[in-house]
Amino acid sequence: LVACSSDGSDAGADKESVRVVTQNLLHGTACPPDSDRCDLPDRVALFTRQLAAADCPQVVGLQETNEQTVAELRKAVPKICDDRYRIVWDDDAAADREVVLTTLPVLGQERVRLAGPLRTALWVRVKAPVGPVDVVATHLASGDDDRPCDSTSCRPPCEAIARWSSWRSSSRSTRTRSGNGERSYWSGPPKSLPA
Repeated sequence: LVACSSDGSDAGADKESVRVVTQNLLHGTACPPDSDRCDLPDRVALFTRQLAAADCPQVVGLQETNEQTVAELRKAVPKICDDRYRIVWDDDAAADREVVLTTLPVLGQERVRLAGPLRTALWVRVKAPVGPVDVVATHLASGDDDRPCDSTSCRPPCEAIARWSSWRSSSRSTRTRSGNGERSYWSGPPKSLPA
């Protein structure tokens, strides 16, 4: 996870903050048929209990989700954190998508297609104590979807997200990027979210 303030500074980082968690929930599409997607209902219930035990982080970026995962989240999420979480999901029927849970007011959302046929990123803007925060959740490429490409035919997903995020974000918003993948496309030290 990388968080960037609008001016890149750490000034005032101890005044207000936003707690962010990112988690790959394993959609379970490759699990044995008799395993209920590798016990997806129990794994989602365990994860939501862990969120409650962690004092309900305000933003949660989830990877490897799909309609079945969202159905399980809709059962489990109302039972924790005084039912404050909103599930941000765009009804994309693909097997491997992103979802954001948040206790903060949602100001906007959009799914962005990345290079290749499989990958997307979900942008969500929330109203936080530090001001607007742009969250970009994605599940970056694994070895399973490597394909021949060069810098002109398919740029790395981080470049696409960074360009899009720069265009979509305002100078008054804070950006966070959460993701999971076998390759790290984000670099540099995390920064505190300033007030």
